[in-house]
Amino acid sequence: MAEPPPLEPLLVVQARKLFTISVLTPMITYLAVVAALLFYGRPSAAHFCVLVVPGAIFLTLVAWTGYWECENRPDAWDGSLFLASVDAGLLLSSMWAIRADSRFQLGVPAFSVAAAVLTVGTFLVSLVPARRAARMVLDDLSLPDVVNSSLVITFRSRVGVGGVHDLTVTPDSLVVGWRKANGRPEPTYPLADVSAVAPRWVDRNRACPLPGVEGGSVPVTPGEVAVVDLPGGELVFPTEDAERMARFIAERWAVVLAG
Repeated sequence: MAEPPPLEPLLVVQARKLFTISVLTPMITYLAVVAALLFYGRPSAAHFCVLVVPGAIFLTLVAWTGYWECENRPDAWDGSLFLASVDAGLLLSSMWAIRADSRFQLGVPAFSVAAAVLTVGTFLVSLVPARRAARMVLDDLSLPDVVNSSLVITFRSRVGVGGVHDLTVTPDSLVVGWRKANGRPEPTYPLADVSAVAPRWVDRNRACPLPGVEGGSVPVTPGEVAVVDLPGGELVFPTEDAERMARFIAERWAVVLAG
């Protein structure tokens, strides 16, 4: 009989709830407001099909994709400005389009106030909880609740050129992310293979080879780097958060070895 998956730490559960609110509440608000306007304003069936149905489908797809692709990636929760703008803009445009094609009895000033309140509220409910959830996790990666969770934490390269864009720390591996144009499989290194990890300082431009990847290298400029010792050599990654990154990798590495 298969063992049940381990329970997530409380902090992660709370952060995910906030992220869920930020994704789902605007969609529910949109559907509820539009349904109320359709019932009250009695627009034509053609207008309903042309505007409301595609809008609802689009927002549902955005919410579904945003949630399932980013559920375990708190660094993506913090970048919710675009989603908040889409939610609010779609709601506002739908409200005014429905009113324009309806036998509406509510005056323009009152309708404008209601539309503004709902739009701003939708924008804030999309943006604020997601950013709060991200800060709960990302502000202190040394918290045991974060280290022992299923979250994946991505560190960006501070070098603006070259094929390597980021390095992601999963609960059991390190994944080096190429830029999309590269088209090569992402190198993945099990945390169990790590023998040491530490921040260092590099004083010149270098192209550090990727362990086990023929022809693969990480461009490095003077500054902080995190160095991970692996069986195939050293994985050198340039980031502004080198000390924080090295500490987080070391803590997850310790969890893997202890498990």
